[in-house]
Amino acid sequence: MPLSADQAIVTAKQDFSAPQKLSAASELLLSVSVWSKHRVLVAVSGGADSVALFRTINGLRDELAPQAIAPDVVHVNHGMRGSAERDADFVRDLARTFNAKFHLKAISWTGNDEGENKSENKLRDLRYAAILEVAREIGARYVFTGHHQGDQVETILFRIFRGTGLAGLTGIPAVRVVDETVSLVRPLLEVDRETILAALAAWKQEFCHDESNDGDDYSRNFLRNTLLPQARDYFGPHVNQSILRLAQHAGDSVELERACVQDFFDSHQVEFNILDGKRQTRFARADFAGISPILVRAILIEVWRKNNWPLGAMTSARWHELSELILQQGMCRVLNLPSDLRMEVGSTQVLMIETK
Repeated sequence: MPLSADQAIVTAKQDFSAPQKLSAASELLLSVSVWSKHRVLVAVSGGADSVALFRTINGLRDELAPQAIAPDVVHVNHGMRGSAERDADFVRDLARTFNAKFHLKAISWTGNDEGENKSENKLRDLRYAAILEVAREIGARYVFTGHHQGDQVETILFRIFRGTGLAGLTGIPAVRVVDETVSLVRPLLEVDRETILAALAAWKQEFCHDESNDGDDYSRNFLRNTLLPQARDYFGPHVNQSILRLAQHAGDSVELERACVQDFFDSHQVEFNILDGKRQTRFARADFAGISPILVRAILIEVWRKNNWPLGAMTSARWHELSELILQQGMCRVLNLPSDLRMEVGSTQVLMIETK
């Protein structure tokens, strides 16, 4: 039976070491000695994960840095559920209980004209935009969010089913630098939900239940409620760890690829110019001699990133086509590419240029 939609009381078995496990995970990722020197913001939806995160961050501050400013709390009201106002009131009361400043941001969007994946992505983007807006308004250096191990596993599976490369298999980053003023931090990313619920039980801390997570109407709900439990029943309880090991191996491969790409740029003369307001990048074609097609594709992708050219319009097949063209001896060709880009492969040079 699902927990009540009203400030659900944790029914998990109490484990009085669980709060310490959450604190240890947070300290391992970003020590309180670092973040307590700055203003920080905790995103709290009212659900178990974000409430446990707030209690953890606030507890670390009280114990190890009582002189530091109390963490601020931000709640984003999507206005899409009947319980949205109740959740906002709950988080406001939680912040007041611990003398934390409360910030409420409301976003309005129906998503009726979008598919499910686009709707979820758009809603996520709006939510992060609202949170970061508050962070910049108050000068918060770090924004903490309550993603946990289960979210990581679901994200990796979701990307596999949609189609992803190695970078997508690495999952959610524990720390993401948004810009020079603010970073997103996910201290509980390696903590399982059972430990989170046990910590809340030990604190006797209430939280809100999001009834929209109960059904399988959304892809992530299906993964969480149906596919993953069946996978654990069939293959065993190690399923999550197996998926996370895959993410770690993918991360290692991505880091190796990045190092190889950087070595290429460090050891070859690559020209990045702006001519008549249009960005262009020029290589000597001989620089690609003897290089793996995999590395050529990674180098091209990095060129796109350095020029801030949109990657979304470039398919895997297109990247393969470009790398094969560059490596094919004696082949010269001009290709028009998405986003008003053109690639000119000559006998001695490779040029990528904006056409508009």
